[in-house]
Amino acid sequence: MERRLPAILAILLASFLWGTTGTAQALAPLGTSSLSVGGWRLLVGGGALWMWVLLRQEGTPLRKNELVPLLLGALMVALYQVTFFSGVRLAGVALGTITAIGSAPLWAGALAYLFRGERPGRLWYGAVLLGITGLLFLGGISPSRGTSLLGLTLALLAGLAYAFYSLFSQKLLETHASSFVMALLFGGGGLLLLPLTLSQPSSWILQPRGLLVLLHLGLLTTAVAYLFFAYGLQRLSLSTAVTLTLAEPLVASTLGILLLRERPDIYQLIGMVLLLLSLFLAGRQGVKEG
Repeated sequence: MERRLPAILAILLASFLWGTTGTAQALAPLGTSSLSVGGWRLLVGGGALWMWVLLRQEGTPLRKNELVPLLLGALMVALYQVTFFSGVRLAGVALGTITAIGSAPLWAGALAYLFRGERPGRLWYGAVLLGITGLLFLGGISPSRGTSLLGLTLALLAGLAYAFYSLFSQKLLETHASSFVMALLFGGGGLLLLPLTLSQPSSWILQPRGLLVLLHLGLLTTAVAYLFFAYGLQRLSLSTAVTLTLAEPLVASTLGILLLRERPDIYQLIGMVLLLLSLFLAGRQGVKEG
Protein backbone atom coordinates (compact mmCIF):
# COMPACT_ATOMS: atom_id res chain seq x y z
CA MET A 1 0.00 0.00 0.00
CA GLU A 2 2.79 2.45 0.91
CA ARG A 3 4.37 1.97 -2.53
CA ARG A 4 1.08 2.45 -4.42
CA LEU A 5 -0.25 5.50 -2.61
CA PRO A 6 2.38 7.91 -4.03
CA ALA A 7 1.63 6.54 -7.52
CA ILE A 8 -2.10 7.18 -7.06
CA LEU A 9 -1.42 10.70 -5.77
CA ALA A 10 0.94 11.38 -8.71
CA ILE A 11 -1.78 10.54 -11.25
CA LEU A 12 -4.31 12.64 -9.34
CA LEU A 13 -1.84 15.55 -9.41
CA ALA A 14 -1.38 15.07 -13.16
CA SER A 15 -5.16 15.04 -13.58
CA PHE A 16 -5.43 18.24 -11.55
CA LEU A 17 -3.01 19.95 -13.93
CA TRP A 18 -4.84 18.58 -16.99
CA GLY A 19 -8.08 19.83 -15.48
CA THR A 20 -6.81 23.41 -15.78
CA THR A 21 -6.50 23.07 -19.57
CA GLY A 22 -10.07 24.11 -20.38
CA THR A 23 -9.94 27.12 -18.07
CA ALA A 24 -6.61 28.19 -19.56
CA GLN A 25 -7.95 27.90 -23.11
CA ALA A 26 -11.01 29.93 -22.12
CA LEU A 27 -8.60 32.72 -21.12
CA ALA A 28 -6.72 32.57 -24.45
CA PRO A 29 -7.17 35.40 -26.99
CA LEU A 30 -10.37 35.26 -29.05
CA GLY A 31 -10.18 33.31 -32.30
CA THR A 32 -7.45 30.95 -31.09
CA SER A 33 -7.52 27.65 -33.01
CA SER A 34 -7.74 24.52 -30.82
CA LEU A 35 -5.49 22.61 -33.23
CA SER A 36 -2.92 25.40 -33.01
CA VAL A 37 -3.07 25.28 -29.21
CA GLY A 38 -2.65 21.49 -29.22
CA GLY A 39 0.31 21.58 -31.59
CA TRP A 40 2.19 24.35 -29.82
CA ARG A 41 1.46 22.74 -26.47
CA LEU A 42 3.28 19.58 -27.62
CA LEU A 43 6.24 21.54 -28.99
CA VAL A 44 6.71 23.58 -25.81
CA GLY A 45 6.08 20.62 -23.50
CA GLY A 46 8.29 18.28 -25.51
CA GLY A 47 11.05 20.91 -25.67
CA ALA A 48 10.91 21.45 -21.91
CA LEU A 49 11.12 17.70 -21.30
CA TRP A 50 14.15 17.43 -23.58
CA MET A 51 15.88 20.28 -21.70
CA TRP A 52 15.26 18.41 -18.44
CA VAL A 53 16.65 15.17 -19.89
CA LEU A 54 19.79 16.87 -21.21
CA LEU A 55 20.45 18.80 -18.00
CA ARG A 56 20.07 15.70 -15.85
CA GLN A 57 21.68 13.38 -18.43
CA GLU A 58 18.79 10.92 -18.18
CA GLY A 59 18.87 9.75 -21.79
CA THR A 60 19.75 6.08 -22.34
CA PRO A 61 20.32 4.04 -25.54
CA LEU A 62 17.23 2.53 -27.12
CA ARG A 63 17.15 -1.13 -28.06
CA LYS A 64 15.95 -2.20 -31.51
CA ASN A 65 12.81 -3.81 -30.10
CA GLU A 66 11.87 -0.48 -28.48
CA LEU A 67 11.76 1.51 -31.73
CA VAL A 68 8.29 0.27 -32.68
CA PRO A 69 6.67 1.21 -29.32
CA LEU A 70 8.45 4.57 -29.52
CA LEU A 71 7.26 5.41 -33.04
CA LEU A 72 3.73 4.17 -32.39
CA GLY A 73 3.60 6.04 -29.08
CA ALA A 74 4.62 9.33 -30.70
CA LEU A 75 2.09 8.71 -33.47
CA MET A 76 -0.66 8.12 -30.89
CA VAL A 77 0.26 11.35 -29.07
CA ALA A 78 -0.13 13.27 -32.34
CA LEU A 79 -3.29 11.36 -33.30
CA TYR A 80 -4.89 12.17 -29.95
CA GLN A 81 -4.53 15.90 -30.53
CA VAL A 82 -6.11 15.74 -33.99
CA THR A 83 -8.95 13.35 -33.15
CA PHE A 84 -9.80 14.99 -29.83
CA PHE A 85 -10.04 18.56 -31.07
CA SER A 86 -11.78 17.54 -34.30
CA GLY A 87 -14.20 15.31 -32.39
CA VAL A 88 -15.04 18.08 -29.94
CA ARG A 89 -15.60 20.52 -32.81
CA LEU A 90 -18.00 18.17 -34.62
CA ALA A 91 -19.81 16.51 -31.70
CA GLY A 92 -19.84 19.48 -29.35
CA VAL A 93 -17.62 20.27 -26.39
CA ALA A 94 -19.58 18.34 -23.75
CA LEU A 95 -20.34 15.19 -25.75
CA GLY A 96 -16.96 15.09 -27.49
CA THR A 97 -14.99 15.51 -24.27
CA ILE A 98 -17.09 13.01 -22.32
CA THR A 99 -16.85 10.41 -25.11
CA ALA A 100 -13.06 10.73 -25.33
CA ILE A 101 -12.35 10.79 -21.59
CA GLY A 102 -15.05 8.27 -20.69
CA SER A 103 -13.96 5.73 -23.30
CA ALA A 104 -10.26 5.86 -22.38
CA PRO A 105 -10.54 3.62 -19.27
CA LEU A 106 -12.55 1.05 -21.26
CA TRP A 107 -9.96 1.04 -24.05
CA ALA A 108 -7.16 0.81 -21.46
CA GLY A 109 -8.79 -2.18 -19.77
CA ALA A 110 -9.15 -3.97 -23.12
CA LEU A 111 -5.58 -3.19 -24.23
CA ALA A 112 -4.13 -4.21 -20.88
CA TYR A 113 -5.86 -7.58 -21.19
CA LEU A 114 -4.92 -8.12 -24.85
CA PHE A 115 -1.28 -7.01 -24.72
CA ARG A 116 -0.23 -7.48 -21.09
CA GLY A 117 -2.56 -10.19 -19.84
CA GLU A 118 -3.88 -7.93 -17.05
CA ARG A 119 -7.35 -8.73 -15.72
CA PRO A 120 -8.94 -5.65 -14.12
CA GLY A 121 -10.20 -6.20 -10.56
CA ARG A 122 -13.83 -5.95 -9.53
CA LEU A 123 -13.39 -2.47 -8.11
CA TRP A 124 -12.21 -1.27 -11.53
CA TYR A 125 -15.53 -2.19 -13.15
CA GLY A 126 -17.41 -0.25 -10.48
CA ALA A 127 -15.08 2.72 -10.86
CA VAL A 128 -15.55 2.85 -14.63
CA LEU A 129 -19.35 2.49 -14.39
CA LEU A 130 -19.60 5.27 -11.81
CA GLY A 131 -17.15 7.42 -13.77
CA ILE A 132 -19.00 7.20 -17.08
CA THR A 133 -22.36 7.80 -15.35
CA GLY A 134 -20.86 10.78 -13.56
CA LEU A 135 -19.53 12.19 -16.83
CA LEU A 136 -22.98 11.90 -18.43
CA PHE A 137 -24.57 13.77 -15.53
CA LEU A 138 -21.77 16.34 -15.52
CA GLY A 139 -22.11 17.06 -19.23
CA GLY A 140 -25.90 17.15 -19.22
CA ILE A 141 -25.96 14.79 -22.20
CA SER A 142 -29.32 14.04 -23.80
CA PRO A 143 -30.14 12.28 -27.11
CA SER A 144 -30.04 14.60 -30.11
CA ARG A 145 -30.80 13.97 -33.75
CA GLY A 146 -28.17 16.49 -34.70
CA THR A 147 -25.31 14.60 -33.06
CA SER A 148 -22.41 14.08 -35.47
CA LEU A 149 -21.56 10.40 -35.92
CA LEU A 150 -18.15 11.39 -37.31
CA GLY A 151 -17.54 13.57 -34.26
CA LEU A 152 -18.39 10.73 -31.89
CA THR A 153 -16.17 8.34 -33.86
CA LEU A 154 -13.24 10.76 -33.68
CA ALA A 155 -13.79 11.23 -29.93
CA LEU A 156 -13.77 7.44 -29.46
CA LEU A 157 -10.55 7.26 -31.49
CA ALA A 158 -9.08 9.95 -29.23
CA GLY A 159 -9.84 7.77 -26.20
CA LEU A 160 -8.24 4.80 -27.97
CA ALA A 161 -5.15 6.85 -28.90
CA TYR A 162 -4.83 7.97 -25.27
CA ALA A 163 -5.00 4.38 -24.04
CA PHE A 164 -2.51 3.24 -26.67
CA TYR A 165 0.15 5.85 -25.89
CA SER A 166 -0.27 5.04 -22.21
CA LEU A 167 0.35 1.38 -23.09
CA PHE A 168 3.46 2.19 -25.15
CA SER A 169 4.70 4.56 -22.44
CA GLN A 170 4.39 1.83 -19.84
CA LYS A 171 6.45 -0.52 -22.01
CA LEU A 172 9.27 2.01 -22.46
CA LEU A 173 9.18 2.99 -18.78
CA GLU A 174 10.33 -0.52 -17.88
CA THR A 175 13.87 0.31 -19.03
CA HIS A 176 14.14 4.11 -19.28
CA ALA A 177 13.73 7.19 -17.10
CA SER A 178 10.26 8.71 -17.13
CA SER A 179 11.51 12.10 -18.33
CA PHE A 180 13.32 10.48 -21.28
CA VAL A 181 10.26 8.46 -22.33
CA MET A 182 7.92 11.46 -22.12
CA ALA A 183 10.42 13.63 -24.02
CA LEU A 184 10.62 11.06 -26.80
CA LEU A 185 6.86 10.64 -27.11
CA PHE A 186 5.77 14.26 -26.80
CA GLY A 187 8.71 15.70 -28.68
CA GLY A 188 8.07 13.16 -31.44
CA GLY A 189 4.35 13.86 -31.41
CA GLY A 190 4.99 17.59 -31.68
CA LEU A 191 7.28 17.09 -34.69
CA LEU A 192 4.73 14.85 -36.42
CA LEU A 193 2.10 17.56 -35.95
CA LEU A 194 4.41 20.40 -36.99
CA PRO A 195 3.06 20.79 -40.57
CA LEU A 196 -0.52 20.96 -39.25
CA THR A 197 0.48 23.31 -36.43
CA LEU A 198 2.18 25.74 -38.81
CA SER A 199 -0.87 25.68 -41.12
CA GLN A 200 -3.01 27.17 -38.31
CA PRO A 201 -3.09 30.88 -37.33
CA SER A 202 -0.47 31.31 -34.61
CA SER A 203 -0.47 35.06 -33.98
CA TRP A 204 -2.11 34.42 -30.60
CA ILE A 205 1.22 33.28 -29.11
CA LEU A 206 2.68 36.76 -29.74
CA GLN A 207 0.14 38.35 -27.40
CA PRO A 208 1.04 38.49 -23.68
CA ARG A 209 -2.07 36.58 -22.63
CA GLY A 210 -1.57 34.01 -25.38
CA LEU A 211 2.06 33.47 -24.38
CA LEU A 212 1.11 32.95 -20.73
CA VAL A 213 -1.57 30.44 -21.74
CA LEU A 214 0.93 28.58 -23.95
CA LEU A 215 3.55 28.43 -21.18
CA HIS A 216 0.95 27.13 -18.75
CA LEU A 217 -0.27 24.47 -21.19
CA GLY A 218 3.19 23.45 -22.36
CA LEU A 219 5.12 23.50 -19.09
CA LEU A 220 2.52 22.59 -16.47
CA THR A 221 -0.19 20.60 -18.25
CA THR A 222 2.25 18.73 -20.50
CA ALA A 223 5.82 18.54 -19.16
CA VAL A 224 5.13 18.48 -15.41
CA ALA A 225 1.79 16.66 -15.63
CA TYR A 226 3.15 13.82 -17.75
CA LEU A 227 6.12 13.33 -15.45
CA PHE A 228 3.60 12.75 -12.64
CA PHE A 229 1.55 10.48 -14.89
CA ALA A 230 4.63 8.46 -15.88
CA TYR A 231 5.54 7.99 -12.22
CA GLY A 232 2.12 6.50 -11.56
CA LEU A 233 2.12 4.48 -14.76
CA GLN A 234 5.35 2.76 -13.71
CA ARG A 235 3.77 1.49 -10.49
CA LEU A 236 0.10 0.80 -11.29
CA SER A 237 -1.72 -1.34 -13.82
CA LEU A 238 -2.63 0.38 -17.08
CA SER A 239 -6.38 0.10 -16.48
CA THR A 240 -6.21 1.60 -12.98
CA ALA A 241 -3.84 4.40 -13.99
CA VAL A 242 -6.03 5.57 -16.87
CA THR A 243 -9.22 5.27 -14.79
CA LEU A 244 -7.73 7.58 -12.15
CA THR A 245 -7.44 10.28 -14.83
CA LEU A 246 -11.22 10.65 -14.59
CA ALA A 247 -10.27 13.22 -11.95
CA GLU A 248 -9.53 15.62 -14.82
CA PRO A 249 -13.17 16.54 -15.67
CA LEU A 250 -13.94 16.84 -11.96
CA VAL A 251 -11.14 19.38 -11.56
CA ALA A 252 -12.20 21.19 -14.73
CA SER A 253 -15.78 21.52 -13.47
CA THR A 254 -14.63 22.74 -10.06
CA LEU A 255 -12.38 25.39 -11.62
CA GLY A 256 -15.21 26.45 -13.92
CA ILE A 257 -17.37 27.06 -10.85
CA LEU A 258 -14.67 28.83 -8.83
CA LEU A 259 -12.88 30.85 -11.52
CA LEU A 260 -15.26 31.20 -14.47
CA ARG A 261 -18.35 31.65 -12.26
CA GLU A 262 -20.25 28.82 -13.88
CA ARG A 263 -23.41 27.76 -12.03
CA PRO A 264 -23.84 23.98 -11.82
CA ASP A 265 -27.32 22.45 -11.72
CA ILE A 266 -28.34 19.50 -9.56
CA TYR A 267 -27.43 16.98 -12.27
CA GLN A 268 -23.91 18.34 -12.58
CA LEU A 269 -23.47 18.21 -8.81
CA ILE A 270 -24.63 14.57 -8.85
CA GLY A 271 -22.10 13.91 -11.61
CA MET A 272 -19.30 15.39 -9.52
CA VAL A 273 -20.23 13.20 -6.55
CA LEU A 274 -20.31 10.09 -8.78
CA LEU A 275 -16.85 10.97 -10.13
CA LEU A 276 -15.54 11.27 -6.57
CA LEU A 277 -16.92 7.82 -5.78
CA SER A 278 -15.35 6.50 -9.00
CA LEU A 279 -11.96 7.85 -7.99
CA PHE A 280 -12.33 6.33 -4.52
CA LEU A 281 -12.94 2.87 -6.04
CA ALA A 282 -10.10 3.30 -8.55
CA GLY A 283 -7.79 4.34 -5.72
CA ARG A 284 -8.81 1.30 -3.68
CA GLN A 285 -8.10 -0.89 -6.70
CA GLY A 286 -4.66 0.70 -7.03
CA VAL A 287 -3.90 -0.01 -3.37
CA LYS A 288 -5.04 -3.65 -3.75
CA GLU A 289 -2.62 -4.09 -6.67
CA GLY A 290 0.20 -3.59 -4.20
